Parts: sequence; C-alpha cells; structure tokens
Amino acid sequence: MSQKMINGKALRSRDIVAVFVVSILIFIPFATLVLKMFPLSEAVVSNGGMIIGYGLMFVVIRHTASTFSISFSDVTKRPFARIFFPLAIAYAALLLAFTSGQNFIVVYLVAQYDPGFAYAHWNFHDVPYVLQITGWGYVALIVAQFVIAPFVEEFVFRGLLLKVWSDRWGVSTAVLLNAALFAALHLNRHYFLSTFVFGIVMCLLYIRYQSLWVNVLTHAVFNLMAFCYQFLFNFHWLKSLNELDRMSNWVPEIGMLLVSVPALSVLIIKSWPLSGLLKGRK
Repeated sequence: MSQKMINGKALRSRDIVAVFVVSILIFIPFATLVLKMFPLSEAVVSNGGMIIGYGLMFVVIRHTASTFSISFSDVTKRPFARIFFPLAIAYAALLLAFTSGQNFIVVYLVAQYDPGFAYAHWNFHDVPYVLQITGWGYVALIVAQFVIAPFVEEFVFRGLLLKVWSDRWGVSTAVLLNAALFAALHLNRHYFLSTFVFGIVMCLLYIRYQSLWVNVLTHAVFNLMAFCYQFLFNFHWLKSLNELDRMSNWVPEIGMLLVSVPALSVLIIKSWPLSGLLKGRK
C-alpha cells in the first residue's frame, strides 16, 4: 500500500485518530443513551452502544481512506488462512499470560503498603462473580467484544496508522507510537504496560504475516480468553484480602510471567530492526 495523495495531500493520521476519539467520546455514549430509551437489558445496551459506535467509526474512517484511493484490500493485504488459528491462540495466550503477570507485579507491590486499597482498587471480591447476561445480551457481547472491536481497532491502528506513520517516521518509530497511542486510548492505567506490549506484538504480526486477519483473530481470541479468565473463572475472586501481599499466593501468575516474558522478548527482538519490512501490496 503506497502512500496515496489527493491534490498533493496524503491521508493524515490526525484525521484517523480524531474519528477514533470522537467515536469513543460521542458515538458510543450517544448510541448507548438512545438504547437506554428501550426496554433492553444492561448488557444489550452497553454492548449495543459499542457496536453502533464502532460501526460508525469504521464507516467514517473507511470512507476517509477511500477518498485517498486506499482500498479495503490495501489494508487487509493477504487473505485469511487456516494457519492463523494456531498462531492466534499461541500469541493470545502469551499476551494474556503477560497481562496477568504484569497485574500481579502491580497488585503485589501496592499490597505491601496498603492491601485494602489494592483489594478494592483492582476489584477483588469475596464471592464468585455471576454474569447477569442472558439471551440477546450474550449475542451483543459476542459481537461487540469478540468481532467488531478487534476488527475495527486492528483496521485503524495496524491497518492504517501503522502505514501512515511508517511512511513519515520509519517503521520502528511507527510501531512504538502505534502501541503507545493504542494503550493510552484504552484508558486503563493498571494495564498500560501490557496493552503497550500488546500493541507492539500486533504491529509485528501485521508486518510479519502481511495480513490484517491474523491480527483480528489474535485480538478476538485474546479478548475471549481474557473474558473467560476474568469472569467465568473468577480471577478476582480467587484471592482474599490477606493473600495479596504474600508472593506464595501468586504462583500461577509468576509462572505465566516466567513463560511469557522470554517468549515475547524473543519475538520482539528478532523482529528488530524493522526498516523495510512493512511491504506494500501493488
């Protein structure tokens, strides 16, 4: 995908980012507000608002890209392949293990000084969490979290922004900026580091496999694994207040960290330097 121009102007990253931010701050809240006017469950309202907001975001951003003759195939590049399934599962598992391990470090360190704050701030609880979702709530959840969010976010960040910034500042700088913005816009300071690493790995996957579909699938599998880990297996129920400040109670998370950090480090180190790797499709 070469840099396309109209009247001497190239597609600007600030236009893409502006649409993303507007979608988060206006499209999604407004859609959610409208859905609240109907007799719908909370799960349908919240996830439905996300579906509508992200859908509008995709329409606007794709239209913006198309005005610069950037086609959908320019962004997605190689078509979907079956090999993407095992790749997605492996990378998603490593990223989730790193996320859990990073969470352990932060919670453990905070709990050394104030266990009560750590327990409350990271939403640990004394009884199993029961999902209040049925019927259409599950449908809305699946579409929002495991389909549309992974697709739109990968289309925006890895499909468009990575290329635009690579043309301007070089691939290595573009990857770091891409991951940093991705982490910042997720508005979760507890997981900024793991989200930043997630963004880097997603960029490297796009560069290595030259297909947006491996990114979308990995992102979707990660969201699914994280959902099961947090809610279905009640991660935040497994530790009580007096367990947070003792390292012996964090053995599974430490194990995840010991596996994920070397594996992800090898992936990232072997992928650098990146100059010349982001090839376009003629």
